[in-house]
Amino acid sequence: MTLHFVCPAPRQPAGGVEKIYQFVAALERAGMPAVVVHPNGAKPLAYWFEGAATVVRADALDFDVDRDVLVVPERWAFDVHLPHDAQVIVLNQGAYLTFGRLPLPEPGTDLSSLIPGPFRHPGLLGVVCVSTDSERYLRFTFPELEVRRIHVGIDTTVFRPGDTWRDHALAYMPRRRSDEVGELLRILASRGRSSDWLLRPLDGLDQRGVADALRATPVFLNFPIREGFPLPPLEAMACGCLVIGYTGRGGDEYLLPDCSFPVPEGDSIEYARTVETVIDGYSKKDEHLAAISRAAIDLVSTEYTMDRQDRETVEVFAQLAPAPGGEAGASTTVPMQSILRDVRDPSPARVLAYHARERLRTLTRRGLR
Repeated sequence: MTLHFVCPAPRQPAGGVEKIYQFVAALERAGMPAVVVHPNGAKPLAYWFEGAATVVRADALDFDVDRDVLVVPERWAFDVHLPHDAQVIVLNQGAYLTFGRLPLPEPGTDLSSLIPGPFRHPGLLGVVCVSTDSERYLRFTFPELEVRRIHVGIDTTVFRPGDTWRDHALAYMPRRRSDEVGELLRILASRGRSSDWLLRPLDGLDQRGVADALRATPVFLNFPIREGFPLPPLEAMACGCLVIGYTGRGGDEYLLPDCSFPVPEGDSIEYARTVETVIDGYSKKDEHLAAISRAAIDLVSTEYTMDRQDRETVEVFAQLAPAPGGEAGASTTVPMQSILRDVRDPSPARVLAYHARERLRTLTRRGLR
């Protein structure tokens, strides 16, 4: 029995892809056969992180329907062609993306007809997620399914603390809600109370480059949109940054007031006010901020470790995946390429459309309060 982890091949670094590589590597170290499978002949992607997982191209692989297990990411759960007798696990690292690629139902559609196909597949063994918020979402949405959670870890040999007092700079991910990032920075500039602070966008860097930048930066501005488990703010916390911003729901469990500065979703003024308060205190070397930085480092080093991630990965997949049966006999194999023939990474336009839709959703909620 081999666990086949179907994995996207994005053009830009993606934390979820890195985690798939890490999950497979942990299972292999534990003696559980597992591979990363990229569709469309994509090459291994460990160019922004250090990966040690076995990687196989879909067009060079056959799937044993009787013995193997297909692990499918939530974004492709509705795109794969699942053999009827296949055993399947959905790896859901982004609960809010579960239905994100499905069209809006037509007017007059009977609600009972909107059955989520892959989540009713007879061979579905369970769903694996990576946050408390996603677990809540999935247990409510699929009350009859087996839902398990893995605590993802941060590699603190890479993301480790820097000096307490650093150059005055604001770090952020420019690809995340770029319109709101620009809005915040111009609000701060217009008020003229932070003129000696430099902007440090984290873009075009590999994992170690991001870590080096975070260690030299005291403040990280967080702009997620309803994410399963945002990794960049946790990496920033591991480096001792003061993290300010939205939680993205998936970050609710660790972006707490005693180790960060959470801001109500979509509240640009409160965001700017919080940034001004923090950078003013930092400029004065306020020891309260140093204590928050230490609390953030402690949280990551105790709750979100690679050892815990590896241990839970092995436990969860060992519990969900069936143990190998008796004597080997005849089996049914299907070309993996045929199973994945319709999966596609979203185009840049679709990614932008998703973020625009989520932004509109946020604004609508704010307007209804």
